[in-house]
Amino acid sequence: MIKSKGLKVKLDTNGTNTKLLSELIEERLIDYIAMDIKADSDNYGKVVGLEHFDFSQIEKAIELIMSSGIDYEFRTTINKESHDLQVLENICRYIGYESKYYLQNFRDNENVLDRKFTGFSYNELQDFKQALSIDYTNLKVRGF
Repeated sequence: MIKSKGLKVKLDTNGTNTKLLSELIEERLIDYIAMDIKADSDNYGKVVGLEHFDFSQIEKAIELIMSSGIDYEFRTTINKESHDLQVLENICRYIGYESKYYLQNFRDNENVLDRKFTGFSYNELQDFKQALSIDYTNLKVRGF
């Protein structure tokens, strides 16, 4: 109904429902996709609070999005307790050199459920950007 009115549709997803994602792409019901990638495969379960997490769904979602022909971005909300340069390099490898990728700094506020996380300083974020941008030119930083 939204598309029939000439409006554009953006989908924000965590990538875990690849069946629905595939249907939406095939039916051309979305114009832009933004997918959160919480961590690399070794750390995903820890970040989402599941001891045994099947990362293959995330990989499948990444592949679906990248081959869809629909404009997209990937993003990771980073915090000191879960992310370091190696984790971010691994994520960049999953999404390739050409994908738009945003590092979003964690921000603590009254709505955060788990108060143990801390964000990075501006300089730390810039260090990540500088290190990763050598190979991943579409990387940008949000959160400052």
